[in-house]
Amino acid sequence: MSNVQALRWLEGDAPDGAILDIMIRDGTSLENARALKCRGVPFAVYSGLPSKAECPPKLQNVPWLEKPASRETLLSVLGGLARPENDAIVLNSELS
Repeated sequence: MSNVQALRWLEGDAPDGAILDIMIRDGTSLENARALKCRGVPFAVYSGLPSKAECPPKLQNVPWLEKPASRETLLSVLGGLARPENDAIVLNSELS
């Protein structure tokens, strides 16, 4: 999916949670992150970019997974999205 398609979809729908890759074929997904935050939708970042030490302010306190992530790590983050008190989780993973 592209950023444009995702934003269009978000106009009429709201997911229970989302996983965003920061860099996709038509640019960064920062607008998608903003739209999800405005709607109160929990989300995590799954990216090949290094840890979020230099990430934009919009992505502070958002769970961050570095590619590649193990299935267990991904499932743990998805479980954390269902529990808002875990919004500040930061995970770095290695190949399993």
